[in-house]
Amino acid sequence: MDGSKPSTANYRRGQSPTAIAANAFFADPETATFGGAVLNITIGAGFAAGDQITFLSGNGVSRVGSRILFNNTTIGLISRTARTVQIAFNYNASAAAIGATIRATAFNSTSATTPLGDRNLRFEFFAGEGGFKAALVRVSVIT
Repeated sequence: MDGSKPSTANYRRGQSPTAIAANAFFADPETATFGGAVLNITIGAGFAAGDQITFLSGNGVSRVGSRILFNNTTIGLISRTARTVQIAFNYNASAAAIGATIRATAFNSTSATTPLGDRNLRFEFFAGEGGFKAALVRVSVIT
């Protein structure tokens, strides 16, 4: 994740979930194992009822219930609140798996009348050794 390069994505009201970090890159040269690492994705400014963070299947990533998988191996568990999705990674998670998961992150709204405008989504990655990385994605809801 490179927080120095905020990215943007457009979500057309009423459409299927839209990838919001399709070009994201993840690396952590300080560690090769990510058991205990956590990724929080939060919808901040602009949040509206019905806004959701979800994950698209593909490129090795899939979701089964509360499990996130990479190449059919569970790499973490998902928990969520109205605004935040948290993935707690296990020792099967690699930098490639975490990067693919970030790229699979999508925005959707269950409301047909969700307000137009920007939503700020913050990605925060906490590694077991105390490392922290953050990035901001702006999603514009358009007609």
